[in-house]
Amino acid sequence: MHFLFFIFLFLFSCSGDLPRTPTKTQPEHIAIHFSIDSVSISGNLPKRQKTLSINEAWNGDKGRREWKIPQKPIKNAIVLSTTAIAFMEQLGVLDRIIAVENRNLIYSEKMQRLIDSLNIEEVGSGNTLDIETILMLKPDIVLTFGTGSAVY
Repeated sequence: MHFLFFIFLFLFSCSGDLPRTPTKTQPEHIAIHFSIDSVSISGNLPKRQKTLSINEAWNGDKGRREWKIPQKPIKNAIVLSTTAIAFMEQLGVLDRIIAVENRNLIYSEKMQRLIDSLNIEEVGSGNTLDIETILMLKPDIVLTFGTGSAVY
């Protein structure tokens, strides 16, 4: 859970400015399952790209996965994990959610009101995920969860 909170805090607080100092960011508490690295990108102007590396996404998973972290602020998100909604509520960014997995699984009264007032879409999950709707919404990010199951 601390891992997800850190990721949301990082992603939703990005200002868009590229970092100029450390090449490796470590949280206050030592993380053993993930790291955030900043690597140089070649091109006309020197740039840095942040990469999130996860060593063990779920119990028993021994693979390493890497994702590029967007360098722009996230304006909208599709959230397929109710846990993420709780973190986003704490960060005060619920209004950035444009679609959710299933509103019946959401216990946040504030989120339920937003779903009604902003006409937030439901896009399903697993083998019922509505990929077409997700693509039409053009989210900046899709927040989901790992289970080890290929269906999810």
